[in-house]
Amino acid sequence: MNMSKNMGHTVCVVDDDQVHLESMSFMLRRMGFARVEAFTNAEQAWEYLLDNGPTLIVSDWNMDPITGLDLLKLVRAHATLKKTPFLMVTANTSEDYWKTAISAGVTEFMFKPLNLRDFQTSVLMALSLESAEQLKAMPQSSKSKG
Repeated sequence: MNMSKNMGHTVCVVDDDQVHLESMSFMLRRMGFARVEAFTNAEQAWEYLLDNGPTLIVSDWNMDPITGLDLLKLVRAHATLKKTPFLMVTANTSEDYWKTAISAGVTEFMFKPLNLRDFQTSVLMALSLESAEQLKAMPQSSKSKG
């Protein structure tokens, strides 16, 4: 992976478990993301998101009082944040969880525990899916310019 390619990206990471938060932040930095903003609750993350436009949001699902799903819904309803790739992580392996997340507009979904290779793949897929969506939205004349 070209590490320098991610240097301009900012990632917002949210998890109320400090160990998982630090682990995900470490993996993102190892992948080359220079700016990783970490939060232990969705309220703090939402305040940050309102003033900043990260390239990617990575959030745990099970948090109080605002869950990762609640945060996802807030992001998808916000005019400037709604297209931000959102990677949801959870230890709950229920099929209902990922179906609910997909219905709410999650970009990628992962089950804990995380390992670097799978996490990296999901992060890159989330960013690639967003790039593909942006490309589709471009006028035809813009696509053909090199």
